[in-house]
Amino acid sequence: MSAEEQDDPSISLDAQAEKIRSYCEIYDLKLVYIIEEAVHSGRNLDRPGIDALIKRLKAREADGVIVTGLDRLARSLGDLNTLTQEYFGENSKIGAKLVTVKYIYDNTREFKD
Repeated sequence: MSAEEQDDPSISLDAQAEKIRSYCEIYDLKLVYIIEEAVHSGRNLDRPGIDALIKRLKAREADGVIVTGLDRLARSLGDLNTLTQEYFGENSKIGAKLVTVKYIYDNTREFKD
């Protein structure tokens, strides 16, 4: 999040956390924890928040991850692809679910005609 974005109350860390809580409430999902990175840039995957996320996914402490936007998880498509192939979806090593609230991307629901 840029310095300008940090000053915008609609996209502050608190606002993002509230969007995730609301999503979980609407879809009756159990929120296990929220990882916030107020200091670290999403420029790469070498971040304490990503390390904590991966550790918890590997330990099966959560079935998936909900983010407000994919850019909160990774800023580059290469990094996002790495995370997706390793941890998210049926063909990954972990098989965790990935949901983004901003664009209503949810790899956990079947598409029906």
